[in-house]
Amino acid sequence: HFHGKLGAEKSSILNHALVGLPNPTGFTETSCLSALEMSAAGLAIVAPRRWGFCDTVSQQYSGILAKNKASYVQSVVSLLSNPESTQRLGVSGRSWVISHFSHDRICAEWQLLFQNLLDGRSWRKPSPNHPTGLYPHGFLYKHNIFGPCTQRLRDVADKLVGWRLKH
Repeated sequence: HFHGKLGAEKSSILNHALVGLPNPTGFTETSCLSALEMSAAGLAIVAPRRWGFCDTVSQQYSGILAKNKASYVQSVVSLLSNPESTQRLGVSGRSWVISHFSHDRICAEWQLLFQNLLDGRSWRKPSPNHPTGLYPHGFLYKHNIFGPCTQRLRDVADKLVGWRLKH
């Protein structure tokens, strides 16, 4: 069943599901909270290997990051066909979310950021290689290929991808 946007019934539905499919375009997702919610509920996740999913889905540990549309469909079918292994993936994903996105962990990271800023130290820049290194533009950032133009090129590319997804 495809449930679309959920309200108060979300917990009940997640507790009876086996596989979670957050917004498959992933285009407007910054960290994809829905993938974290689904993992926290013990669901195995299938998502495209791009954008915020690279941070919120741990490949083969909390779910599957699909390379393309065909592998997305194949991954969903595979998970639904193997409920025992899918449940194991969901259990390990729940542990992963708790260890990486717990309230204590996130608050400690914010505190470190603010303390570094107060002390005049440079703050830790997000790395396109952390934790999965599968950002669409990661290669450009990692190797600083276009220097100061990298961000502008990324913005143009993202707008083109967004247009393509809408049409």
